[in-house]
Amino acid sequence: MQTRVSDLLLRAGVPPERPWISTFHSMCARILRREAVHAGLAKDFAIYDDDDQLAAVKLAMAKLQIDDDALTPRNVLSRISYAKNHAQTPEQMRQRRSGRTRGRWRIFMRGTRRCLKQSKAVDFDDLLLRSARLLRKYRRSREVAEPVCVFARGRVSGYESRAV
Repeated sequence: MQTRVSDLLLRAGVPPERPWISTFHSMCARILRREAVHAGLAKDFAIYDDDDQLAAVKLAMAKLQIDDDALTPRNVLSRISYAKNHAQTPEQMRQRRSGRTRGRWRIFMRGTRRCLKQSKAVDFDDLLLRSARLLRKYRRSREVAEPVCVFARGRVSGYESRAV
């Protein structure tokens, strides 16, 4: 794929720099590693997979002494991910929830953020969020990532489309 894209670029008169061929998450991780200081991250930040994220939620729930059968760690993680992908802050998340769990969502989200920060880690949602923020805020970061041509298969999230 790398060779085919390079050949196409050469034929189109584009300088033969090596193009980035990657998934959204891989591209975002690459940008964040390159621009870690501007993103507020350590150069050696970790990327949490689903199991790591679930463990972080469980840890946050334990630290907050929340033991509620109605709120499973998987459910909490799913709602946090939804909130992040819809650019909801912890406060907005709290306002949009109702019932007895309403006040907990902000606490869950903040607790999970704190756990990630202490571990010098980001989750998959944060890769997209932080990259989109970085590309909007710093011109140099945009220049590093340009030009970009993206072929997406399946559903593209709001942050993926904003990153492009």
